[in-house]
Amino acid sequence: MAVGLRKKMSEDFFIQMTYSLMDILQPVMQLNLFFQKKDLDIGTVQSNIDAAVRVLKALRNDTAPTPGQPTFQDQLKEDLIDGLFRGHHVITKSRHIFSSTKNAYVDGLIDNIESRFPNQELMTSMCVLGMRPVSLLTDQDLADWGNDSIEVLISHFGVEQVHTYKDDQQVVQKVKAGSVINPQQTRNEWMSLKKVVKAHGYPRRSTAEFWGIYSSSIMKRIIPTYCI
Repeated sequence: MAVGLRKKMSEDFFIQMTYSLMDILQPVMQLNLFFQKKDLDIGTVQSNIDAAVRVLKALRNDTAPTPGQPTFQDQLKEDLIDGLFRGHHVITKSRHIFSSTKNAYVDGLIDNIESRFPNQELMTSMCVLGMRPVSLLTDQDLADWGNDSIEVLISHFGVEQVHTYKDDQQVVQKVKAGSVINPQQTRNEWMSLKKVVKAHGYPRRSTAEFWGIYSSSIMKRIIPTYCI
């Protein structure tokens, strides 16, 4: 077994994939750590997903994710030359094709990430709940700001949803879930919320911290929909 493992490790395919994975797994780990944060800012979820996918696509196309910043794939060109690894270890040619294997792996990662977050418009619209630019808006701009995003959220959470799943016998089942919010009440409270936030200048560095303020009994009476 040890001899077989040593033989595999002395092939160019093993070294190429190892170097490649050191590049590929970096954006995946960064995205993983982002979702492990105790205070996850939902307003930055989509931008972090987009950043991870952008890096993976760049690596798939053998381009630098960040111009001027070397990758492990760049280092490999110096470490593996003419069948020698770092000038000392003889490396044999593998029958496996590195480029197609790497590309298939990266494509699988991208598909997996995007399948977990299929509704990008909904995720992007969640950013409006961070309320960050409110203090800088004029009264007219404030009246219009965020309304389109709220309508996207209403179109999802303000209507009945039908969910499908497979039971223990692998039979597809459907279950209906009622709306979470009242559409018109949500619109009315949204206008009130913007005015209150601008008038009081509540801190909005963190979405979780910001909405923690609105968990008070007073705010629940003013904007009950947003304090669920």
